[in-house]
Amino acid sequence: MADPDFYINEAESSDAIAEHGRLKARIAAAEEGVVHAQRRARGRNAQAAGTGVTMLNIVLVEPEIPQNTGNIARTCACIGARLHVVEPAGFRITERNLRRAGCDYWNDVEIVRWACAEEFFEAHAADELHLSRAM
Repeated sequence: MADPDFYINEAESSDAIAEHGRLKARIAAAEEGVVHAQRRARGRNAQAAGTGVTMLNIVLVEPEIPQNTGNIARTCACIGARLHVVEPAGFRITERNLRRAGCDYWNDVEIVRWACAEEFFEAHAADELHLSRAM
């Protein structure tokens, strides 16, 4: 005897297709919202430049893990923060490696590279710094 669960029910199939379409529309709307949030964040940072409000700066001192650096760069792109990378990094930040890692957002991040930690700390000696150590 044939298994009745094996055969496709056309009504259930069309419901699943409709649900899939609704999910795709929700995902597209969410992605569009992220793009608008990125544009708003960039606009706020541009406005902040003229008002004396300081932009958020995130500094990675001698980062060792490319995936973590990529995730932090993505966060910077989303919130409009500036990313400082203090060399030497435990990996090479090259166009080839960025393409391979799928970092298509890298051009949306303002990145400042420093040759060493001493250079960074000398340049920011008068700034208020909040330091944290990776665990």
